[in-house]
Amino acid sequence: MSTPEAKINKNATDTEKRIEKKVVMAPIYLEGIDCASCAKKIERAVGKINGIKTSTVDFATQKLFVEPTGAVKTDKLIDDIKQTVTRVEPEVKVTLGSKGKSDEHSHDHESSNTQQLIIRLAVSGALTAIAALSPIPFILDVSLFVIAYAIIGGDIVYRAFRNILRGQVFDENFLMTIATLGAFAVGQFPEGVAVMLFYQIGELFQGIAVNRSRKSISALMDIRPDYANLKVNNDIKKLHLRTSALAMSL
Repeated sequence: MSTPEAKINKNATDTEKRIEKKVVMAPIYLEGIDCASCAKKIERAVGKINGIKTSTVDFATQKLFVEPTGAVKTDKLIDDIKQTVTRVEPEVKVTLGSKGKSDEHSHDHESSNTQQLIIRLAVSGALTAIAALSPIPFILDVSLFVIAYAIIGGDIVYRAFRNILRGQVFDENFLMTIATLGAFAVGQFPEGVAVMLFYQIGELFQGIAVNRSRKSISALMDIRPDYANLKVNNDIKKLHLRTSALAMSL
């Protein structure tokens, strides 16, 4: 009759063998993914690619993990993944490389986007204030509102029409476009620009919060142990944490 220690040891060994046989590609980095729903869309779309058994997107670390069905050409699979991600979320960039370089580039890219949005908010807000408070001719007044709207909301309108062409109609971009252009249509130019300004301010704070959370999670992931020591009788066996967790489930 086998002892509990022998059962643990056998379970750990069998689990290690299963993990060694399982082919999992190195993580793929998704730069610019800014919402959990976007991550789910990418995960579902990539999972439907021929040659991929499972796909998982870690939104916090911006990583895509895929498990091929078997012997497949890695280069072709990567190209298919890039095309699929671009089709589903054009703003997201697929990158390969070491963790440090990819994370550093991603943080720089996010910081640059935040700075650009702050500049756009400042310029658009200044133009809106001038148009709303200064006694200027009506034509010039409307022109300033239109310029301010284009600066702060041009990307939202572009995404809305692009998503419509792709069959994705009712999203936040479409709703914001309808609301603000509707205000312009009835002559409420200040309200139209103000709604877009406040929406972008909300996006700014959300982006800052998400980036801080990601940095905190990345810092915790860097200090986590990769292995655990399993003591069986007088022997110490070094196991991967996933293996240890499965082995201890009796």
